[in-house]
Amino acid sequence: MKDLNDVFYFAKIVEHGSLSAAGETLGVAKSMLSQHLSRLEKELGVQLIKRTTRTLQVTDIGFRYYQQCLVILKEMDRASSIIDNVRTLRSGSVGAAGVTGPPGDSSAPGSERRAR
Repeated sequence: MKDLNDVFYFAKIVEHGSLSAAGETLGVAKSMLSQHLSRLEKELGVQLIKRTTRTLQVTDIGFRYYQQCLVILKEMDRASSIIDNVRTLRSGSVGAAGVTGPPGDSSAPGSERRAR
């Protein structure tokens, strides 16, 4: 499984068009972003971004990967929102908040209460 930090930083580099701009926005050193990008490219075995001393150019495969990364990152935000919403409920336990697993999943929190 890919490191989601690498994916996140890659997406931010593409969004901002440069390591410097992404680093400024995120408050992260340019060298750290470069390390994350290099690690991701090595792990994937492809070049996502062509780099020179002055420019960055997203490769075709890099752009397609970026589009899928946006989907993943959006879903991660949605998953985090679910947790945040449950935490703000004043009803007490997670099971009482109505958090359940897939239909028919008897291992889901609170399933023993539903089964009775």
